[in-house]
Amino acid sequence: MAIYFTEVDVKTDKSIEEVIDATKRALRRVGGGINSSGNNIRVMNGANGVSMAFMSTLSAIIEVQEHKDNKFTINATITKTPNAMFWVALVAGFCLFLISWILNILYFVSDPTPQYQMALDQVQNELDK
Repeated sequence: MAIYFTEVDVKTDKSIEEVIDATKRALRRVGGGINSSGNNIRVMNGANGVSMAFMSTLSAIIEVQEHKDNKFTINATITKTPNAMFWVALVAGFCLFLISWILNILYFVSDPTPQYQMALDQVQNELDK
C-alpha cells in the first residue's frame, strides 16, 4: 500500500458547501465514484489519466477545511493498493517461472498525485464561474 498527499488553497467568499460542490465537480476528471459526507469527499477507483493504474486500486479522501479571511484548504490523501491483476502476475511469475512478474514493476512506478493535483487546481476555476 502506498499513500500520497496533495493539497491546494482557495480563496472565495462562498460557503463551505459551495466549495465542497466545486471540489466534487473538479474531481470528476479523475473518474470513479464520488461521495461526500460533511467536509469530506471520498473518491473510489478514480484512475482516469493515471498511468499504469490498471495494476492498482485507487481511493482518495479529500478534506475541505475552512479558515479565516475566506480561505479554504483542500487536502487529498490518496491510497494505492495492489489489485487482483498485481497478485496474479506475481504468483504466475514466481510459480510458473514466467516473466509476468515484471508487470508488477508498473505498480511501483505509477503515481496518481499529478492527476489529483490537476483536479484540485481546478477548484478555484469552478468557484469563479
